[in-house]
Amino acid sequence: LLFIDVHGNGVRSPLCGGALVTPRHVLTAAHCTFSGNRSLTPEAFVARLGEHDYLSTDDGANPVDEPVVHIERHAQFNPRTYLNDVAVLKLRRPVPLSKDIALICLPYGSLQTDEYQSRMANIAGWGELYYGGPSSASLQDTRIPIQSLDTCKESFKRTSITFTDHYLCAGSLKGDKDACRGDSGGPLMLLDDQQRFTIIGITSFGRRCAEPGYPGVYTRVAKYLDWIQPRLV
Repeated sequence: LLFIDVHGNGVRSPLCGGALVTPRHVLTAAHCTFSGNRSLTPEAFVARLGEHDYLSTDDGANPVDEPVVHIERHAQFNPRTYLNDVAVLKLRRPVPLSKDIALICLPYGSLQTDEYQSRMANIAGWGELYYGGPSSASLQDTRIPIQSLDTCKESFKRTSITFTDHYLCAGSLKGDKDACRGDSGGPLMLLDDQQRFTIIGITSFGRRCAEPGYPGVYTRVAKYLDWIQPRLV
């Protein structure tokens, strides 16, 4: 969970999600590192790891807050089409791993070329419970189906976005489950037989939230492994 202090006055508010890919690096969406068209500095961010309910201190969680010291956002990020919506945040120091703080796997091996079509994936976040509604103070999660690229193109054909395989679409077309505002940057995950999560998408954008006929759109992580890996140092 990424908190942000835009005005530098110590007042922090939850902004986006993210996923811990090394003890010191968080994978998130590039658009989370902007305020309007102004790029934010690392000092504005604090990453909170291992949180459940950020308004409660007796929820059983033992969260760790770690300042962000460096932001690597994709140089070709396009804020109009959300192409290349990926960023790596470096934390001040490595966070201790625990039952509540674990690393997520990157999609190597067969998952690097998998289309994931029709598979069920998990999303999680603290975003709005419905479009324009209140954000959730406690972590919400759900399972959603991954849609084909053709389905995605059809859904968004009236937009100016040219859908390539750098995007990934997921969510019920009935409009019952979806990510929402505040979930941006969070992971779209697959659970394997060993109960390990692999991040295959980064929550990027959608049409409102759970709008019938419109899946949510994610950055396809497998297409960015060559960009991500050298930045995890």
